[in-house]
Amino acid sequence: MSDVRLTGRIVKAVAGIYTVDVPGIGRFACPGRGLFRKSRITPVPGDIADINSVDYEKSTGYLYSIHPRVNELIRPKAANVTLALLVFSLVSPEVSLLVVDTMLAYLESLEIKPVLCVNKLDITEPARVEAIKRLYAPAGYAVLPVSAVTKEGLEAVRTLLNDNIAILAGPSGVGKSSLINALFPHICQETGELSRRIERGKNTTRSCELFPAGGGQGSGYIADTPGFTSLEEINLPAEQLMYYFPEFSPFLGKCFYGDCMHITEHDCAVKAAVGAAVTEGRYESYKALVGKNRGY
Repeated sequence: MSDVRLTGRIVKAVAGIYTVDVPGIGRFACPGRGLFRKSRITPVPGDIADINSVDYEKSTGYLYSIHPRVNELIRPKAANVTLALLVFSLVSPEVSLLVVDTMLAYLESLEIKPVLCVNKLDITEPARVEAIKRLYAPAGYAVLPVSAVTKEGLEAVRTLLNDNIAILAGPSGVGKSSLINALFPHICQETGELSRRIERGKNTTRSCELFPAGGGQGSGYIADTPGFTSLEEINLPAEQLMYYFPEFSPFLGKCFYGDCMHITEHDCAVKAAVGAAVTEGRYESYKALVGKNRGY
């Protein structure tokens, strides 16, 4: 047993035992310290953790400390998530773009980078995909057309996962499980669990597990449960929404009114940009979200 302290990432938490992945060394099963319970700290997958009392032969140790988190998700229970693959479809089912924009705003509030994955490319008209790209280009969002059937676009997604802690999100029926199977067939074959848990996880708040991901030499992980799947899980203050639409950023603070909500006010810099730097579809989503959160 070694007194050397190692630093790694928690990738699994079951019954008070935390699996910590230490890059270049291995994985260690570690119980937590009583201090965590006294301090009301619950380690979760995604946490960066220090471990000590390491037994290299048994691959065990003790969880010593948790590093400060960048963010923390309630569902799934995970920390330090950096990337969300927002999966949706333009056919069977055709997703509401208001749903997509609501999820994007939520991700922005958590400082998680979103990437739009338009699934079912094999049965989608190219013109519709191009329209989506034009809609989200001013906001700076990457739009990746993918197909779980033809495997088109999957390598680009794997590359994005390098060095990221990623979750999948998106409405039901858009093919998240099929996409996971296509992206990581080796994981699904080895564990028999990842894609099933992606599907099953949408109705639970349990702790997730992180699986290795990425298309190169990166050390990325993907969670085995979606981050969220419906609007009911998202509640953002109306006054904050403007900050979660990135294309509004150059115009904030330039309106006639200091407290401008960019809806009915005159001399509004955001409204003046609609149709150019701000697309009409995105602006309509913003107005709908403000109205929903204000009860009208």
